[in-house]
Amino acid sequence: MLTPNSPEPRVDLARRFGQELHDLRRRAHLTPERMATLVDYKLRSISHIESGLHVPRWDIVECYLREAHVPDHRHGEYQMLWEKARAQQRQKRNAVRQRQARKKHTVYTCCQAQYSPVVLLIKRTAGFWSPGTISVAECWYCDKVTAHRCSPASVPVELSPGDIALWPNPGQIASWEDLSRALLQIKQHMGLSYKAIADRSQLLGGTTLSHGLAHKLCTAGQAPRRSAYVATFVRACGGSAALARQWWDTCVRLRGFRGQEYTEEL
Repeated sequence: MLTPNSPEPRVDLARRFGQELHDLRRRAHLTPERMATLVDYKLRSISHIESGLHVPRWDIVECYLREAHVPDHRHGEYQMLWEKARAQQRQKRNAVRQRQARKKHTVYTCCQAQYSPVVLLIKRTAGFWSPGTISVAECWYCDKVTAHRCSPASVPVELSPGDIALWPNPGQIASWEDLSRALLQIKQHMGLSYKAIADRSQLLGGTTLSHGLAHKLCTAGQAPRRSAYVATFVRACGGSAALARQWWDTCVRLRGFRGQEYTEEL
């Protein structure tokens, strides 16, 4: 029997308390199925309780104590242990939530880059981003890895005119297939993965791209004919709002009619 004294910090109280309940059930000569019937629980829930995956309500514990004929004066010991196990389980859940909240996007402007400017992005672990975190990041432009301190940037930094000059001319695109090939050429020129493009689009606000959608845009015959997707793709690759407008107009021209007006928030 466990004692009510505080255990070592690393002891899994839920598992130890579950073992206590398991021993009580065995002492009462009850099968897991019979115990599930007595407490009106599913059989799988009984397994979770006794393996320490879940600390049950106190009335469930009382049922174990009653069936095992534990004297009333000893119920207080079990209740103290039950409270500690519940508290530890609650702390673990809160710690998991806090870790998940800290797993966010962080964008940096590389302070040692030869090209101006270069953007770094921490590997995506959640759908959020936050400036100020310093960690190893992969350079979108030169694919080098750096761990030096960088200055935060709120959005993907626009490329220099010299870099943009190497991109395809949107005015020379004559078909949707040409458009997909041009976007693929931009992606390859920038050395970006589809996931990186999707991650960068999350920082722009408005329309965002998924990994699969970015891939479809670069695949002839599969690209969705939506101007906002193309404009977001261009901006996620480092194009300016003015350049994204040119690609927007190209989509309008290919569709043959003028639809929704371009705005940076789309």
